[in-house]
Amino acid sequence: MGHTPPAIVRQKLTVCQILGTCPPTPAWLATAKFAPSDYCALLKQDHFAPQCKPSYNPVVWPATVPASALDPPSLNIDPAVAYPGQFAVTTFNLSYDAPGSNGVCNGVIQETVANEIENSTTSSSEAEITSTASQGATLSAAEVFSLGLKQTDSVTFTRKVSQANMRDSSQSATVTMGCAGANWDSNPNFFENVSVYWDKIFGTFLFWPAPYVAHRVIHAGHVTNPLGIPVAHQSVQLAYGGKTYHTFTNRLGDYKIYSSAVKADAQHPLPAKLTVGGVNVDVILGAPTVTAVRIPAKASSVETIRPMH
Repeated sequence: MGHTPPAIVRQKLTVCQILGTCPPTPAWLATAKFAPSDYCALLKQDHFAPQCKPSYNPVVWPATVPASALDPPSLNIDPAVAYPGQFAVTTFNLSYDAPGSNGVCNGVIQETVANEIENSTTSSSEAEITSTASQGATLSAAEVFSLGLKQTDSVTFTRKVSQANMRDSSQSATVTMGCAGANWDSNPNFFENVSVYWDKIFGTFLFWPAPYVAHRVIHAGHVTNPLGIPVAHQSVQLAYGGKTYHTFTNRLGDYKIYSSAVKADAQHPLPAKLTVGGVNVDVILGAPTVTAVRIPAKASSVETIRPMH
């Protein structure tokens, strides 16, 4: 496309570098010939980063962008509902535990998550980046038409959902989670769980605070050892409808299983299988009562917890 030099060098640019909140600025950025609209286009690729306001006025980029030029992201959304073609909710939901009454975190948990999509869908989506930094490229009218570009002074790159990223349970990642801050309970954005979503465009996991606007509790339980002592950070699996839902107990031994697809309540009870610490329990989804599970001492003592120092 007449690009000079012939080889295109791929560079990494983070959201905080775009916003000017994590200096230093990469040296290569000074020669990139980006316009303010280019930075706004890049921010749009991350729906959960601050976005340029519609009345956005060009500012000196990449110096720190004033808050008045940006719209902050909202925490109270379900990504699978807001962006159904891109994000799919998985069967993993992780407890985000507050410290105990003494303000001390009782451990760090490691969990392996996978793109086990709860409600498989074939809906498509795409992400576009239009760059004015390509003004130095020499493109003829015929080339612009054949490449499907929108105008001669910019290049629009489009990435669509790929078949590889639609494959269920094909990717996994290890997550390390600690406690929230000591004053987390008084935080106005307080939440107790983190939902795991699969990004079908970029093939990545999204960890999002879970206000559960579209999610419902379909099962709740309490796990103790043979002495009746609550078991913290115990892995819990619930099998229903060909899917396995994953979570773990909080510091009090409590857990909840959420779903946006399963319709279960007191009027529509559904049988399922629960597995906790090697113990299998038949449960009824939608039951109003909490299921009490007592697991062997050996299982409750082998927790994936690393003590905090």
